[in-house]
Amino acid sequence: MSSINSETFTVYPRHHNSASSLQNGYNIHTEYTDIDPSKQTLLLLHGYLGTLQDYSSIISRYSDILNIIACDLRGHGESDAPSEYIAWEIKDFSYDIFQVVSALIPKNQKINIIASSLSTAIALQMAKDFPELIDRLFLISASGNYSMPTLGRLFVNFGKLAPSKLAKILIDFLCIVAPALTFNDVDRKLVKAGIIRFRRIQMDTHKKILNETISSWQIDEEGITHPVLIIAGEKDSVIPFSDSLELNKKLANSSILVLRKTKHQILILRNNTLIEIIDKWLFQSDELLKSSILYEENLFS
Repeated sequence: MSSINSETFTVYPRHHNSASSLQNGYNIHTEYTDIDPSKQTLLLLHGYLGTLQDYSSIISRYSDILNIIACDLRGHGESDAPSEYIAWEIKDFSYDIFQVVSALIPKNQKINIIASSLSTAIALQMAKDFPELIDRLFLISASGNYSMPTLGRLFVNFGKLAPSKLAKILIDFLCIVAPALTFNDVDRKLVKAGIIRFRRIQMDTHKKILNETISSWQIDEEGITHPVLIIAGEKDSVIPFSDSLELNKKLANSSILVLRKTKHQILILRNNTLIEIIDKWLFQSDELLKSSILYEENLFS
């Protein structure tokens, strides 16, 4: 595996025309290979509660043959969480990542993006905001217009009404109870892993994402003509399967690959299958875009 550079890049808010706003720079932690202009560049974006380490197996597999750029989203992993005076909409995440990529790749070079869950909206927004930068999109558990589930809305409303200490006590209680409510060992392990991830993120970051970021998750798909492959879990209840189907219908140049009996954590639950699909997407992408909807049993038969 090629050596991986680890660096923080200082980025700035979308609206930073005044000298005073330049003081509001914040750091985005990034890992990347040395950039070779003769190679394809692959940008990896994780979902809510994740880090760039979610893609460790993908980085290991492709770092010798591709340029790899992987970022911790703002407020996640080793990246900063900007102050309350800075907007947290999907467009702001898009601009964060654009600044990092622009600092690394040669001018006029295009990138391919693999994104998961929340970051699928960021990838789509980048295709809207910076169409000349994007070649292809690979979207895992994708939605163009996401509605927060009931539990998330309850958390947001409780966070607004309850003092921070009381909110923390309730969350700690739910973290203890939640694993006991699952019905099998696999789900129990996923819930426990999710709790650890949840607790690693500052409460203010959770509030900003749930209040501001997710409410801005309304992507205008018109004009996005880049080739897009959507990977959807048939049993996904976090990003509903119906959301991915609807996005596939609205995009001009899209195909959806359905993973049977698969829930939301595709990067964890179906990692080996995912790498096989990525291989085909990187080197045989035309084959995957021949049909509007594909099923995994047809792809590997």
